[in-house]
Formats: sequence, structure tokens, C-alpha cells
Amino acid sequence: MIDHDSGRVLAALDPDSRQEPASLTKVMTAYGVFRALKEGRIKLDDMVTISEHAWKQEGSRMFVEVGKQVSVENLIQGMIVQSGNDATVALAEHVGGTEATFVQMMNTYAKELGMTGSRYTNSAGMPDPEHYTTARDSAILSSALIREFPSTTAGTPEGVHLERHHAAEPQRPAVARSRRWTGSRPATPRLPATA
Repeated sequence: MIDHDSGRVLAALDPDSRQEPASLTKVMTAYGVFRALKEGRIKLDDMVTISEHAWKQEGSRMFVEVGKQVSVENLIQGMIVQSGNDATVALAEHVGGTEATFVQMMNTYAKELGMTGSRYTNSAGMPDPEHYTTARDSAILSSALIREFPSTTAGTPEGVHLERHHAAEPQRPAVARSRRWTGSRPATPRLPATA
């Protein structure tokens, strides 16, 4: 655990041991997508055609269909709120042209940030023995996300308003509506931590 403002380590236990990041990989994917938005390479209202590769992703999904067009904004919601592997890969393909090219970008960003104990092989965090990070690197990445995208709230770029939906209750729209929140709520304390 680090203090974001000072960079001081507050607590650590084997912060440099390699760990399988799983869906924490999406933090780096979000970082790459937010950079592309900030640099004007993509826009929130860009429509992304879902590839078969994105559609075939296993694990948690947004359940987008092959050939359908989904906005970058909605895919960001699917990646962050639902941890959708399909949405994540679709975003990676949109930003990088292919997921493999985007993964190269992720590894470049990691080096630029000083993340010396991380290596990415995919954008969604699917298991791979060569896909790893460390607690220290996760804290570095979290801090960079806060520092470089200060207008973000709940991990989304300014202007993205999220609706939180519970997967266990998809047939109950009244319940889903009652649990909504938007990106306009006040920022929370900036204390990146990893376990």
C-alpha cells in the first residue's frame, strides 16, 4: 500500500513477488484506453464492431454479439462494471488494431511507468504463465491512473456515466435502476492499494 501523494510505502509484504493479475489486468487496459481518449486517437462515441475474437472470450462477459456495433463508452462500462472480457478485447482491438498490438502497447506503458516486474500477454487477464505483475507495479499503475487522469471518477474518463447493474438480477430492471450511480459523484481518497 502506498500513499498516492507522497509515493511513500505504508505497508508491504513481498511487493515484488510475481502474481497472476487476472482481471486487475484491466486496470492497464483502461490506462491504455484512457490515454487513447486523452490523445484524441479514439472518442467515446466511436462505434466498435465486435470481432469473433472478442466475442469468443471466456469468463466474465458483457455478452456483446459478433458484428454488432457498440460505443467505446458502453464498452468501457462493460470492462469496468461487468469486468467483461469481450468488451475489454474489443477496446484493445479498437485502440491497437489487434489485441496483440495493444498488448505490446501495454508492455511499453508498463516500462514507461517503471513497472519492472510486469509482463502482459493479453488485455483481459486470461491465465498465462508469462502474464504477471507485482503488488508494487499494481500500486505504480494505480497511482499513474489517478495522476494522469485526475478528472476520472470510479475509473472512467470524464463524461462517462456508469449504471451499475447486478448480473444476478438481470430480469429485474427496477432493482437495477435503484442501484444506479454515475461518474459525477465526489472523488474518493486517493490511496492505491493491492493485496
